[in-house]
Amino acid sequence: MTSTEQKEIDLEGERIAPQNVEFPSASPYLLKEVAEHDAPVNPVAVQAQLFLPEEGTGPRPAVLVAHGLGGQKPARELTYGAKFAKAGYVSLVLDSFEARDLADASDDFKALRVTTWTLLADIFAGLEFLAKHPRVDPDLISIMGFSWGGMTTVLTAYEQIRGAFLGDKPLRFAAHASYYGCSIPRLEDPTTTGAPVLMLLGKHDRNVSVERSRQICDDLRRGGSDVDLRIFDAYHQWDGDDEEKRHVFGSLADLHFRIGRDNEVVEEDGSTTMRGIVPGH
Repeated sequence: MTSTEQKEIDLEGERIAPQNVEFPSASPYLLKEVAEHDAPVNPVAVQAQLFLPEEGTGPRPAVLVAHGLGGQKPARELTYGAKFAKAGYVSLVLDSFEARDLADASDDFKALRVTTWTLLADIFAGLEFLAKHPRVDPDLISIMGFSWGGMTTVLTAYEQIRGAFLGDKPLRFAAHASYYGCSIPRLEDPTTTGAPVLMLLGKHDRNVSVERSRQICDDLRRGGSDVDLRIFDAYHQWDGDDEEKRHVFGSLADLHFRIGRDNEVVEEDGSTTMRGIVPGH
């Protein structure tokens, strides 16, 4: 790892310091870019924090942790990473913004420069990194994500998405846990990898449509996955250290896109197709 600030987590009075690691990834703006190019689009070395359990025998199960638009948070992603290590898992906590010099950028700017497909490129690169690690059982790597990372966590359960990023490689996630993941995309082809999916939502969350999330769960079940949907009397990001109840500016609950079998991403009313950044913007 070339160098990021050492991050420590205080877990019930114990200071836990992960390893700073990096691995090759890409920065595709569109899903079609991934599917249509043999070489990585806009290569980058992505950074992450690796938590290892105490020494033991044999390879361990692992969990990849995907952050939300607010980035990697000590009280959320890093704390979960430390807790997994204490429980005997290897955990890898992604940081998709640091390597792209966007850690201090506004949320709006980050969302325009690091798209869902960029985050997914990092996620699947992280899966490959973990699968090669000597402490990890490559058949027992799961993923959990929060908000935007929760949405991508669900997307990784679809075979079309897995295949776009990994091709004929046999890797897949063993299980998927999405915390308040946005309910924006549905796929025309619901075929999944077969891995189970857990979705945890707050019924007061303006970034999530509970009705559409139920439809996504039905898609996943039709595609071959067991799905557990749990709805809480909660707002967005209920598990962080910010306990103030407030609505975010704007709402994503009514934003609905469809991912076609041709990897085009189209607004469901047919009005808009994702085409990339307008030159000069």
